[in-house]
Amino acid sequence: MPTKWLEGLDALLFARSAAFRYVERGAMASMGMWRGVADFSKTELLGDDVDTKDLTLSGFAAFVAWRGAYLSKQLSWANMLLVPMFWFKSWLFGRDISRF
Repeated sequence: MPTKWLEGLDALLFARSAAFRYVERGAMASMGMWRGVADFSKTELLGDDVDTKDLTLSGFAAFVAWRGAYLSKQLSWANMLLVPMFWFKSWLFGRDISRF
């Protein structure tokens, strides 16, 4: 077959990646007014030896956990500083609902 060398080139350039495995991280939501909910009962991040069946948060603790998770996912230091400033501005003055 004249294209046999292409299979070898394909194997060299495009190596197989590992199989995809989904890892459940839990569910979190900010409910507003300094409250939130978080459900980590199905998470696989802590390993199999940790019982997470009843690992849930609600109220202010879940709100703080959500804000911490949100800040930890920011990609730049500028955003890590600006986002809390915007949160403080919204808390102090309320949401900006004006349109230009």
